[in-house]
Amino acid sequence: MRSIFSSATAEAERLHTLDVYFIVASLGIFLLVAVLATYYSIKFIDKGDGHEPEQTSSNLKLEAAMIGGPLLLVVLFFFLSINTTRAILPPAGLHTPAVRIIGHQWWWEAAYPNTDVKTANEIHLPVGQRLLIEGT
Repeated sequence: MRSIFSSATAEAERLHTLDVYFIVASLGIFLLVAVLATYYSIKFIDKGDGHEPEQTSSNLKLEAAMIGGPLLLVVLFFFLSINTTRAILPPAGLHTPAVRIIGHQWWWEAAYPNTDVKTANEIHLPVGQRLLIEGT
């Protein structure tokens, strides 16, 4: 069954996998922040007794986790993105696009550089061949 989530090429599958990693990490961060915000809002609610909560000035483990966790995620996603980009680059020797897709306000123009053919809202591609498509 075809859907927007099914990939037609190996390159699209690599991009989809990277997207899933980003979504899962974002969801995890969102849930962590939501749970912690709820927990601390309940824990430190004003009880009406006039006492302030205990004040702390330094917690090295917490500060290391708050800096180290996001830093590790940024480094991890940097290398995953580089790895994915290298995997989806066009093969060597395939530098001239087979089709140039130009987006206009209400329509698409498809130009075929090896010929003088241009079409409006129609794209014709050979089946079973790797192609470089340029979009603007």
